[in-house]
Amino acid sequence: LQTGTNGEKNKIYVYNKTGLENLRNLVNGTIEGTLTVGIYEGNGTHSYESSAGGYSDFNAILLNDIVLDSTVEWTPIGTEDYPYIGTFDGNGKTVSGMNITQEANKVGFFYATNGATIKDLTIQGKIEFDGQLSYSYIGGFAGYSEETSYSNCINNVENTYSNYGNSYIGGLVGQIENCNFTNCINLAEISVSENVGGIVGIGEDNSSNQFEKCINLGSLIALKYAGGIIGYNSDCGYTIKNCLNLADIGNEDETANQLSGII
Repeated sequence: LQTGTNGEKNKIYVYNKTGLENLRNLVNGTIEGTLTVGIYEGNGTHSYESSAGGYSDFNAILLNDIVLDSTVEWTPIGTEDYPYIGTFDGNGKTVSGMNITQEANKVGFFYATNGATIKDLTIQGKIEFDGQLSYSYIGGFAGYSEETSYSNCINNVENTYSNYGNSYIGGLVGQIENCNFTNCINLAEISVSENVGGIVGIGEDNSSNQFEKCINLGSLIALKYAGGIIGYNSDCGYTIKNCLNLADIGNEDETANQLSGII
């Protein structure tokens, strides 16, 4: 884990699993003691302390594919107090082995994002648990995103969630508010009770969201409220251009209803 060339303190270079975990802890404000970080192409260092709070505005770039330990629970990047607000550049790399089994209100690689840019990233893994909370927002990339731009992102996080009602599951993001998606793909099968979309689960009321050149290739299995791009059609605006669903949507149960190719 290193900061940018010439000591750019707002840019983090991530080489491996430990570096990604350190970045996560910087954003979440959970550094234990002091973390000393080297300077990319330099000899200096910066020190960061947990007492300073979350560094949620860091811009990050992956320099390698990263394999997480699939036997260890992944703690998402960002928190309720510190949603991720920077630019996360996947640089065409893949983060694999993400495993989440502990339920929270927001679940994904990111807990929540606000004003962020997420690009050129593939995430592979599994989210699997029985729902107990009254509301949950679940996505391979993020549980909740506001004012966030996603481009060239691929979700391959399988999702199995058995709670009925009041939870919203998307291939990429559970719930969105004023977000843009361009060239995004869902590859993973998602098997849930209801409210599932290949790209997002639901949009926040009175928000405006855009989708362009997005594709769902993963089977969506639900009793109701399922769509290839968007799961539940809330009271918000969508602009959808050149998007495709090429996967099965349905359930062997004869009560399956309110399923759609796009929304």
